[in-house]
Amino acid sequence: MKVVHVSYSDSSGGAAIAALRHHFALREAGIDSKMLVLDRRNGDSSIVKIDSKISVFLRKVFYKIFKILFKPYGTWSYSVLGNRLSRNPVIKEADVIIFHWVNSWFLSVKDIGRILSSGKKVFWFMHDMWPITGGCHHAMDCDKYKDLCFSCPMIRGLKIPDIARIQFDKKMKDWVGVEKLHAITPSRWLADRIKESRLMGNCPVSVVRNKIDTGKFDIRNKQEARMRLGLPLDKKLVLFGAETISSPYKGWKYIDEILKRHHEGVEFVIYGGLKSKLPNYVSKVHNMGRISDPDKLVDLYNAADVFITPTLADNYPNVIVEAQACGLPTVSFPTGGVVEMIVDGINGCLTKEKTVDSMLEGIEKVLNDKISSREKIRELLLEEQKKYDLAGLIQLV
Repeated sequence: MKVVHVSYSDSSGGAAIAALRHHFALREAGIDSKMLVLDRRNGDSSIVKIDSKISVFLRKVFYKIFKILFKPYGTWSYSVLGNRLSRNPVIKEADVIIFHWVNSWFLSVKDIGRILSSGKKVFWFMHDMWPITGGCHHAMDCDKYKDLCFSCPMIRGLKIPDIARIQFDKKMKDWVGVEKLHAITPSRWLADRIKESRLMGNCPVSVVRNKIDTGKFDIRNKQEARMRLGLPLDKKLVLFGAETISSPYKGWKYIDEILKRHHEGVEFVIYGGLKSKLPNYVSKVHNMGRISDPDKLVDLYNAADVFITPTLADNYPNVIVEAQACGLPTVSFPTGGVVEMIVDGINGCLTKEKTVDSMLEGIEKVLNDKISSREKIRELLLEEQKKYDLAGLIQLV
C-alpha cells in the first residue's frame, strides 16, 4: 500500500507537525508512506517538495491584499489559486491520499475536487474547520456551516463580494462525490461538527488522536532541566507557548492580564512567536523565543510546574499532548477538543469560565499540588495514544 500525506508544510505549525508525526508513524508500521509538501524543512527522503508556479513572494502579496480588503478575524482561506497536484506522479502512484492542512494557496478548491473524484481512497485529516466552512478555520459561535455559509462574521472588511458564499457554493459544486471521502479528526468535538455540516455531513468520520514520540517526550529531572535552560531553581514556573502567541485564538489578552498581577514565588516562562516585545511591567517572565530543538522543548516542559492555555478556538493541540507526555499538568479554558484532553483534578484543570480569575484559580489549584503525579499524567496520555491508530484505520476502510 502506497500512502501520500498532502500538507502545505512538514514542520511549520501545529497541523504540519501532526501530519509529519503521523507520516513517520505509518513508516514505522511498515507502510510505504510519503509526504508531499510545498514548504519542506525536514530533510527526510520520504518528504517530497513540489515546484510551485506561485512564488512565495506572490503568496505574501496576495495574502496582504486579502487581509487589507477583507480584514478577516483569525485564519481565513480563500483557495481560488493552487497547484494541480492531481497530475503529480506521487499522487498518481498512491493507493491512499491523506489531506492535512492544504491552504495558503497550496491547493485550490477545484484541484481538491479533482483528487476527490479520482477514484482513489481519500482521507481528510481535519486539523480545523476549513473543509466544512465557507473559509474560516474556526467558526467560533457561528453555525452557518450547518446549512449555508454567507455574510461571514469573521470577515470585518468588504462584504461584497460575499466570498464565504462564493467559496461555499464552489465547494458544493466541485466536491461532487465528497461522501466517498473518509474524514478523520483528532477530537470528537470536531467529528461532531463534521457530522452536522452540510458539506460533509454524509461522510464517514473517525477520530485519530495526534501522535507523539513518547520516547523523546518523556519525564526528566526538573532541577537539571532548569539548570540547562538557565531558569530559577526555587520558583514555581508557569509555562505558556504556541507557534504564534499573538494569534487571536490563543488568548494572549488573558495572558497579558495575568502577567500584570502580582504572583508571590511564581514566575512565568513563554515560548513561541511573539510579534511585539513584552510590556515593561513584566519583570518575572522568561521569554525563550521560538524553539526548534525538540530536546530543548522537552527540557522546558519538564522545568515547568504547570502549562496554561486560555485558548478560544482549538481542536486537539499538540502542545498539550507534548506537555502531558512529559508529565506536566495543564490549565485551560474549556474549548473545543481540549475538553477531551483534561481530566479535572487528575492531569490538569478546566476553568469554570473563560476569564482571567478562573484561569488564576486553576493555576493555584495545580500549584498547590491538588493534582496527580507526573507519572500518572504521562500514563493517561500513553493509554490515550494506544486507542487510536491511523495505520489500522486506512487498511481497514
